[in-house]
Amino acid sequence: MDYGASLWGFYNDPDEFIKKLDQRLTNKTGVGLIERLEKAFGKSEEIANTIKQNLINGTFKFIILMDKVPKDLKNLILYMNQNSQFNVYAVEMEYYKHDDYEILLPHVFGAESKKKTVKVSERKKWDEESFFQVAKLAPESYKAVSKLYEFSKKNADEITWGTGAATGSFNPKFYEISGRSIYTVWSDGRLTMNFEWLDDSEKTLEWREEFRNKLREIKQISSYIRKGANKYPIIPPNARPPVVDHIISVLKRMLKIT
Repeated sequence: MDYGASLWGFYNDPDEFIKKLDQRLTNKTGVGLIERLEKAFGKSEEIANTIKQNLINGTFKFIILMDKVPKDLKNLILYMNQNSQFNVYAVEMEYYKHDDYEILLPHVFGAESKKKTVKVSERKKWDEESFFQVAKLAPESYKAVSKLYEFSKKNADEITWGTGAATGSFNPKFYEISGRSIYTVWSDGRLTMNFEWLDDSEKTLEWREEFRNKLREIKQISSYIRKGANKYPIIPPNARPPVVDHIISVLKRMLKIT
């Protein structure tokens, strides 16, 4: 579950996921994802779009290989499969040895459950107008969100918008540091620091750790940002001015903005 949640949460841009998967396959085998799909199915674009949609919706199939599947785990798998939009399968490998032969008999649990109808919220493409229409519904954090947006709009090289079904987000990019966003601001007031994304170069890695340390010096948020540990620390909506003023001040110093 943690792996699936990380996959779903990290790749809020499914095009980036497809691109990385294609590059890794090319580097390891010499044949990329798109080329493999073309050879196998002849409809690479359609299948790639399905992969992207499943990633956005968190529609995954988990396969767990075990020596023995306990009864309690079987019940849990049936429950999850009937009441969620993803599927979990446990494969129990029954082992026998006879003379020089080794025999493995797989038994699959989870495929027998019938999925209940689950309504999946459609993703949407946010923009400035739709984002702030939702952000205004949380007046306690609206001022902080507005300050972060004005700072980002004025100084970032690019701002991309999220595709969440109900919660909007924007991602400022500062190309001198990284091709990906340093932080993500959500319409409900949350602020995510995207430390894991900042791995473009040694220079970026050094900048990331210095940035992390500077943020930890802000007493009100230091507990959310553990030293060298959490990849995407989330600063909750109560981090409003003057805390946001401190965060912007750190960003200005780190980005050398006057």
